[in-house]
Amino acid sequence: MNTERTKNVLIALLSVIAISLSALIFATEGRYTLSAGQEADIRAVLERDNIHLRDGMVIPRDFQPLRQMEMQRYGYELEELATRFFGDDGFILDAMEMEYKYTHPNNDDGAMMVYSTWTNVVSFFMPQGASNEAFALMQNERGAEILATHFTENLLGMSPSIQHYSTTLSYHGIWIIDFFAVYRGFVLQNDHIRVHVSENGIEIIEYSRVKHSGFIGDARGIFPPNEALMALANHMRLNRGAEGAITINDMRLSYFLTEEGGHSIGVPAYVFSVYMGGMMRFNAIFNAYTNELLHFETAP
Repeated sequence: MNTERTKNVLIALLSVIAISLSALIFATEGRYTLSAGQEADIRAVLERDNIHLRDGMVIPRDFQPLRQMEMQRYGYELEELATRFFGDDGFILDAMEMEYKYTHPNNDDGAMMVYSTWTNVVSFFMPQGASNEAFALMQNERGAEILATHFTENLLGMSPSIQHYSTTLSYHGIWIIDFFAVYRGFVLQNDHIRVHVSENGIEIIEYSRVKHSGFIGDARGIFPPNEALMALANHMRLNRGAEGAITINDMRLSYFLTEEGGHSIGVPAYVFSVYMGGMMRFNAIFNAYTNELLHFETAP
């Protein structure tokens, strides 16, 4: 493949897209709702670049100015969580630079609890799977959701703000059940429980919490959804070097915890679930105030 020629073609294509986008931006000035026509236009622009939206995927329409949110890291009671997980307090702690790993001498199946000081996520690993009779009989998406809900309620408890968001089947045949906290209609991206369920039952639970106390400051304008979609497309093609078909599986306007200069705050963010190469899935999170990438991660 002629890399230089491919790059030039890509730049030319993105220039055409930028011209189309300028028309979209002009059409949305002074308005805070994406029209059906504008949505059709952005879908067409993306299709020309071999970027597809999953059938049935909803593009957020409203982009009213939004306030920031008072938000900071959650302080876990790690020993209490380990006692709940293992059934008693006889666990062993191995403290490393970036994580605390909890194991139990009576668990020879490799079960462990790991807390990451970098991501502030607690992960529970059950290599043999945690199941029940009902799931063993059902072995389907609904059974996985019921198993995940009951198990996490018993282990962690679920506040009324935690809601089931989605269930997806990963490329290696694992059900991924996502629960998010919702505040005044907005998903809190960092207030999250993700459960991995195989045919053997629950294998991994990822537990991420934040503390929040409502909106603060004055409302600020956010970028329209069509511009956020173009920022994602440009990032995938130019920064990630993605070639071939890309599928955007999900897009939501959420709040995301940022920690810069020792100061924590929650900002509105567009969150994308993206499939590249048909199999690999990524989460890309863009600051809705600036349209700049906040976080990019490989997803299960």
